[in-house]
Amino acid sequence: PSSCHFCNQQPQQEGETSNTTTTTTPTTASSSPSLQLLDLLSPKKSCNVNQMGGTDLAYIGDVVFELFVRSQQVWPSQRTSDLQHNVVRLVRAEYQSHLLQHLKQSTSFCLSEKEAQILARGRNAVTGRSKNNRRTNPGAYQDSTALEALIGYLYISDPARCAELFLWMKDKMSSDSQHKLKNLE
Repeated sequence: PSSCHFCNQQPQQEGETSNTTTTTTPTTASSSPSLQLLDLLSPKKSCNVNQMGGTDLAYIGDVVFELFVRSQQVWPSQRTSDLQHNVVRLVRAEYQSHLLQHLKQSTSFCLSEKEAQILARGRNAVTGRSKNNRRTNPGAYQDSTALEALIGYLYISDPARCAELFLWMKDKMSSDSQHKLKNLE
């Protein structure tokens, strides 16, 4: 293997331990690279999720949901145009509204009172002046913002619960893909 362009060291092979000292920020024995990544991809520790507005929560939830969907769609490999089509189909407001309607009726993922409040906060955050209302029916856009607010809230405050929600969504998306989403396209 070639050496690192920046430090001229050989990259580690999987399972190898390094004998060299690095100048990166030290980590504790209990921290793992995945925890460090989650810390880097989360708001500041001083962030009070309960004081964030619905649009702020939806702003974070939007990107977290898109990353989830892209991660689910990227394998098996497919043409980029097909990949993009599949991702857009799943992240658009109409499909998120569909997910939210099924989530509210789900017996396998029961929303807590706080989660229902977050959904309402996200739904109420939508104004009639949004550019997206030109391409989407307002109800679907309100639902998608509500769902994204919930995702943002859980991502920040309870990653384990967020993972539960994503597992529910993964099952629902799989079920929907078997039915080809004909009525949602």
